[in-house]
Formats: sequence, structure tokens, C-alpha cells
Amino acid sequence: NIEGEICSQSKYIFNGYLNDKKQTRNAILKKNIFRTGDAGYLDEDNYLIVSGRYKEIIIRGAINIFPYDIERVLEELKYIEKAVVIGHEDEIFGEILVAFIKTKKNNIIDGRKIFKYCLDNLADYQVPNLFYKTDIFPMVALNKISKYEIKKNYKQYARKKNLIFNSN
Repeated sequence: NIEGEICSQSKYIFNGYLNDKKQTRNAILKKNIFRTGDAGYLDEDNYLIVSGRYKEIIIRGAINIFPYDIERVLEELKYIEKAVVIGHEDEIFGEILVAFIKTKKNNIIDGRKIFKYCLDNLADYQVPNLFYKTDIFPMVALNKISKYEIKKNYKQYARKKNLIFNSN
């Protein structure tokens, strides 16, 4: 399977991003072809599988990592309601992986078990360095979590009292 950017072709694409001519130019590949910013591939049955967003790619060392893959694995754990993974600046690797985890109601969380689960179910370069517990995620339109806000306000979300595991 070859992964690439998902594009859409139609004569009814869109007029552009509000007050953002540069982003509009970057989104139009050719006449009537819209670049979605999503990464994906066709599976063996020709179904389109969305594997992540290019804007969310984390570059750790020289490796591009889609946080969606890691979040999906974390959410397999029965006591995790939602997981969000972002990249945070690092002098050595460029970025490190930071996971923010919201547990299901009244669940106690064991950071070592989560880390071990990641080691067993992800490639070594995909395993987060830091794990934080959070009760709330910033939301944007369409009821989506704003990773941009988490990155922008990293210190607010990454408080020492919320740290559940540090692999460093």
C-alpha cells in the first residue's frame, strides 16, 4: 500500500479559506483538485483508509510519525476514553512524543502499564516519552479536539501533578 495525500476532484470544490489566500493557493493542486491535508491509502479491497493529517505529523529524529496510529493503540485500553498525542520540541530529536490521556469515569491509571502496552503494540519510535492525565481537552467546531491549542498551551496541560509516566 502506497500512502499519500488524499485529494478530491470536483467542479464544486470551494471558493477558498476565509481571509487566507495563501492557504487557498496551497489547497488547490490543479483546477478542480482540492488537497485535503489528509494522508491515506487504498486497501486491498480499494477502500480509502485515512491514516492521519499532514499538519499533525510529528518528526522525531528523521522519522515522520502520525499521532493517530498511537492514539488508536492507546484507546484500545479499556480504561482510556480518549488519547491525544502531540510533538513537543526537543534538542536531540527535534520533537518528542507526548500523550495526553483522559480516562473513563473513576478509573485509576497506571503509567507503567500504559508504557508497556505501547512497547508491545507500537514500533519503538512511536512510543511516547511522556504521558499525562487530563480531564478536559480544548474543543473546536464539529466537536473535535484542538491539538493546536494543546501545543500552544503545553505548560498548562503538561503539569507535573498530571504526569503519569516519563520514559526519559
